[in-house]
Amino acid sequence: MSANRQNDEVVSLQKSIHKDVVDRLSALPEDLSSAINVLQAAHAEFASSREASKRDLDEIRKLRAANSDLQ
Repeated sequence: MSANRQNDEVVSLQKSIHKDVVDRLSALPEDLSSAINVLQAAHAEFASSREASKRDLDEIRKLRAANSDLQ
């Protein structure tokens, strides 16, 4: 294999790698945005679930207190 052909193959490989890196970096903001949206939705669901659990626990405490008063 001639040096010129090897050089052409190396340049071609470098261009291919460069294009792959640029494509991945270009997609990164959208990928991060999607991941953030998923995390925000999960966090909101968790917070909502936690608040519902707190309300349920408070209601149970009130019912127990009312039950104790009636006994």
